[in-house]
Amino acid sequence: MGIATDANSALVIAQKEISAKIQSVVVAQTEQTRQANVDASGNETLTSSFEAKTQVITRLQNAQDAKPIVTLTQSGKYGVIACMQRSDAARPFVKEAALMQDSVMLALKTFEEQNHPIVKNKAFITARDIYVRTLAVEDVLHGLGVDVGRDVKAAFDSAQQKYNDFRSQYAFYYQDENGADATAPQRRLVFERISAKYPVRNATC
Repeated sequence: MGIATDANSALVIAQKEISAKIQSVVVAQTEQTRQANVDASGNETLTSSFEAKTQVITRLQNAQDAKPIVTLTQSGKYGVIACMQRSDAARPFVKEAALMQDSVMLALKTFEEQNHPIVKNKAFITARDIYVRTLAVEDVLHGLGVDVGRDVKAAFDSAQQKYNDFRSQYAFYYQDENGADATAPQRRLVFERISAKYPVRNATC
């Protein structure tokens, strides 16, 4: 409910009350589910990502769906009672979740099809980053009582295992063709520096 000197202002106040109620429901739900929402690497849903989504709620992306059902006037004041269905509040997040899931699947497809190790690695990192943000949107939807399809989770978990296998072979392959010459000490120093931080294998490239 909102009370103001004109009907439009009263409606805006009513919409803000609705957004506050939605946010309280979402936050309560998220406290119960956040620990369960981790990816295969153990990355929890990013708090900052979740907070960004709840801020979107407070602005009511689709405020037009908060319908005034009663308008009263008394002594120059307007009172508006508005109502919003949870399905209406969830609609922008359903759309966002679908777009993000498509982005995850596209990045995973790139990961599957690429052979170049750097491109392959970047594709999976991209998919993982989007997937973690997707979990934050799903938290919002769960708070609104909307179930989200989990096909993308199964695809990501499968890709995570393949990524782990890929990473086990991810290394610098070092081939020393010159033998002992004047540059040998420098080459050995380079080899030691690199191998101190990264997996290095002395083998044919």
